[in-house]
Amino acid sequence: MIKGIFIHRPEVAGIPLTTCAYVAVRAVYGKVADSNLLNNWIKATPDTKRMLYDATDSNAAVSVYDTASFFIEAIQGLQASQGQSWREQPVIVNINQPHIDLLWVKKYVSYMLENILGDQGKILLYTTPKKWNSIQIDTPEGVRMKDAILRNASLMVSQYGVDKPDATQHVPLVQFWEYKPGFFEYKEDGKFDHSVPAEPEEPEESEDDEEISSEFYLHLRCPHCGKKIF
Repeated sequence: MIKGIFIHRPEVAGIPLTTCAYVAVRAVYGKVADSNLLNNWIKATPDTKRMLYDATDSNAAVSVYDTASFFIEAIQGLQASQGQSWREQPVIVNINQPHIDLLWVKKYVSYMLENILGDQGKILLYTTPKKWNSIQIDTPEGVRMKDAILRNASLMVSQYGVDKPDATQHVPLVQFWEYKPGFFEYKEDGKFDHSVPAEPEEPEESEDDEEISSEFYLHLRCPHCGKKIF
């Protein structure tokens, strides 16, 4: 397993970063910049694969363009002191908010590509399988939007308490899975499996192996004195 954490989550407190291959660093949540962005980015050291995270806003009144703009502003602030290091891994955006639909995702991805990421930019869409499947639109326009999104984006699914995440429509390969709060893993082939191997069954003892009570033995006596000798 290649482990990763969301460094801002309280559930990961005390986890040595040297044990993590990936560290997701929150840049903004809604309109608020994370004041620990720079410290967490530096703390995660270049030895880990650092990814910036846009936690987005649950308030539907905050437009998709404002959401992306706040994230871009935070990225530019980090870039001023840390250079282009943030480009080494995909950025993550939380699309698991109630008001977010497929059109919102398409607009967000397009805006990020046009204004900071460039044509080769990559985005991880943080969501649950249930949410992703629920926003799919089975119309020609829906298919076009989905195709446009997935040219530069892939999924990071979040699903707890299962052996492996549920299937996601139109995305057969999911490489990032948050399997418990704050903890995720990466598998290149997407074959996750947290099932516990069954305990091997103890072989049943053969009746022939059971100890036979002495009462079943035939006792022998001396033919002369009658004394029991076995």
